[in-house]
Amino acid sequence: MKQWRWLLLIGAVTCVMTLSASGQDSPIEWTPPPGFDPKRDGLGLPVLPGVEHETIYDPVLKPTIRTIDGQSTEQGWLNHHSKLLIYQGRLIVTWTSHLSDENGPGQRILARSARLSDDGETTWLDSIVELSPSPVDMKPRTFESNPDQIDGPYVVGRLMIIGGRLYFKGSLRAYDGWTNQMRYHGDMSQPVPAENYQDDFDRQTHFVYDIRRDLGLRFIQAWDFKGDELVPATAMYLYAPMIDSVEVTPGQVKPVVPLRAVYQEAQSIDKAPQLVQQAVHAEPDEMFERMQPSTLDAAHVAADGHNGLAHWAEFRRPDGKWVVIRDNLENRGFYYAAIKDDARDTYPPAVRTNLFGDVDPEAGELPDGRVWILGNDYKRIHMYLTLSDDGIHFNRTWLMRAARVPLRPGLGKTDIPNGPQYPQTFLQGRHLLVIYSVGKQQIAMSSIPLEAFQ
Repeated sequence: MKQWRWLLLIGAVTCVMTLSASGQDSPIEWTPPPGFDPKRDGLGLPVLPGVEHETIYDPVLKPTIRTIDGQSTEQGWLNHHSKLLIYQGRLIVTWTSHLSDENGPGQRILARSARLSDDGETTWLDSIVELSPSPVDMKPRTFESNPDQIDGPYVVGRLMIIGGRLYFKGSLRAYDGWTNQMRYHGDMSQPVPAENYQDDFDRQTHFVYDIRRDLGLRFIQAWDFKGDELVPATAMYLYAPMIDSVEVTPGQVKPVVPLRAVYQEAQSIDKAPQLVQQAVHAEPDEMFERMQPSTLDAAHVAADGHNGLAHWAEFRRPDGKWVVIRDNLENRGFYYAAIKDDARDTYPPAVRTNLFGDVDPEAGELPDGRVWILGNDYKRIHMYLTLSDDGIHFNRTWLMRAARVPLRPGLGKTDIPNGPQYPQTFLQGRHLLVIYSVGKQQIAMSSIPLEAFQ
């Protein structure tokens, strides 16, 4: 962010707004605590008491990774998209891992498990498990897409519990090309108009949003614990085929590169045990993230016309209404929010709030109905927690964690030291467990005792 924009942000942050820039009421109102200052270390916030932090994965430490196919053993310096799940008295954390880049060619998914007490105490197991192998050999992402083929398949997926059993469901995607329109950023199943597509990144012409393609392939595999070790309980089965080409823009078709043998040789779902076949289309009992009550139809639309809404988190107010918190890539520095009466309703365009922050937020409710939001500053050094009795007025705010970790650069990952970001949470006993990446390099967890909120 340019210096003048940052100074404007600092000057505006102490203002308490009742109306958004578009003139619409904001669903939330934040009261900055005395001493809050974005320029200060710790943001000038009091530290949330009793919080314990631990590192789950650090590529510097080079722990042993058990692989499915025995071919992919290189360390990943990009570790991100962490999620968590509780299964059979154990906490399982998963994350995406790549040599250098977020969603880079060959990205895979790793996991680590811990014994979990009823009160939320964790005892981590040493081994790192590869839940899904690299679909192609890992290589760095570049700002220039291959003009002749789609050559960057990577894995996305999640662990889930279906009928009391643990399954991993995965799919393959690949980045190809750049667009100057936010509406084409993310998953695209149709060709992008020629005037909004090009192979190369170009900041001057605003071709700065990458385009993600779904490659069609879907797979499922059952997992279980053997003693304390997480192991495959079945083979990997394919239940949707791989596409062999993508029409990236009208008239321009790119073939998709062949996958590694572990995917080419996977069996069809009709060869799978009956329980696995039934799990393909079954609704999960639990997934690796907080269940959202509905999809967000207004994917990028903001009430003020800055249509760059990206990540989101939801909470339910004590009065039963639902609120979504968003970051906005086109107007940074404060979170956006929208409100609806029922989980089945559609959110209206989000409005800018006075809640300071940037990047992916997280939100939820305490057992007594109070509402919390986790947020970041723009530089991703600080993660804070703000609390509200009614889900409207957030008038208590603490620093949850600050860190400046030296980083290796990659596409989608700066080499400027930064810290905790992209949290996922789970309420266990008397603790709120927060999983997140540190600089998109380490995977860490913070355990917040509920007594800290008294």
